[in-house]
Amino acid sequence: MLKELLEKTKNNEIVMRIAKALFFGISGAAGAKALLMIINLLIARIVSNQDYGVYSLLNNTVQTFVLFAGAGIGITLTRYTALYQNKDKEKAGYMIKTLALVNIVLSAIIAIIIVVFSDYISQLLSKEIDISVYIKIISITIFFSSLALLWQSVLQGFEEFKKIAKIQIMSHIIVLVTSVIITTIWKLNGAVISMLLLQLLLFIFNITTAKKVCNNKKIKLNINVNEEVKYAIKNVSIPAFLSSIFVNPIIWITNFMFIKKFGYEEFAGFSICLQWMYIVNYIPQQLNQVKPIYTQLYDSGQINTMKKTVGRLTMFSILLVVMVVMILGIMRNFILNLYGEFYTTFGNTFIILLITNIFIVIQSQNFSVFQAIGEFWKCLILNGIWAISFLVAFAILYNKGSVGYATVYLISYLIYSIASCKELNKTLKKHNKEEVK
Repeated sequence: MLKELLEKTKNNEIVMRIAKALFFGISGAAGAKALLMIINLLIARIVSNQDYGVYSLLNNTVQTFVLFAGAGIGITLTRYTALYQNKDKEKAGYMIKTLALVNIVLSAIIAIIIVVFSDYISQLLSKEIDISVYIKIISITIFFSSLALLWQSVLQGFEEFKKIAKIQIMSHIIVLVTSVIITTIWKLNGAVISMLLLQLLLFIFNITTAKKVCNNKKIKLNINVNEEVKYAIKNVSIPAFLSSIFVNPIIWITNFMFIKKFGYEEFAGFSICLQWMYIVNYIPQQLNQVKPIYTQLYDSGQINTMKKTVGRLTMFSILLVVMVVMILGIMRNFILNLYGEFYTTFGNTFIILLITNIFIVIQSQNFSVFQAIGEFWKCLILNGIWAISFLVAFAILYNKGSVGYATVYLISYLIYSIASCKELNKTLKKHNKEEVK
């Protein structure tokens, strides 16, 4: 019986593609996040609590402005690369090159704007410390981070998950070694340079690998600003971008409001707990690697197959997160003490953010389905619901310190997961009826 089941699974193309995406996605994510965790832990031990708070804020600033530089183009490329890589190589070629050019121009503009207004941004984020020099450095980091994500999106569209995993792990190993050396010598300056080095390496490895894959698949990259490219930007990139600006920019704003109220040391403790939330969540989020498969199932009318796949993967990811959260919850004092004795006082914050992962996993899976089937405007509405929930909760719990801020995340993602489940169920029922007709 077991032999028959394995043989059946082996002969099922969709199951094998999903298994490949999950294996390399999760292994690559686990390796990269473990290495990043070690990098951040070592930086926290080397620099002062205040400097680590500054480093965390700069890191968050990179993530925020990368959204503006990317403008939803990465999501667009994953979708159209998956659609056209086999059935229309010419379209795949001009979609990749044209949208990549748009991304380069936008990333350069954003980087220049950040350099020009670096003094103003420094004053906005911190009146205690002048961080304008660091803002200038991270403008370059933002440029390369945006391009690295762009070419990673192309590789995801090609389902080159093994190559992505290798790139992630190799880049983080190099930065782990170099970051310890330069942070020990130059403290915060070295930590910020390490941040830049990681994104530069990811960009170089991603673009060279993506171009090799294109050559192997006989996809010729060329520029063609035609109606289909305009349609992709208008109906995929723009709504994807608009939906994303509800998240990181709002977190960025509330972060510096939190810092002004409680200081960099309190924010450093909160950031470490938040890092562990993202570490736990990052592995189940690799289930989103199957997004190109969802796109192709939807495009071929296999709605029921897609629905069953989504349900099973969501349940798997929830069970995985619950198990990890329980283990880390028990070990919280040991984990926080690795960063320094000061951080052991953030145990409750740590627990609340770990629990939040359960709802982030549900929301993340639903969000990836909406993107895969082209329902980007629904993503915008759902992110709007999250943003309102987050801001209202922040206004109420603003004075409760890191525990209150962590509770804001828990409440907003709980509301988001409920809303996204209801909307996804409604959307898939609608598509099922259309399929029957």
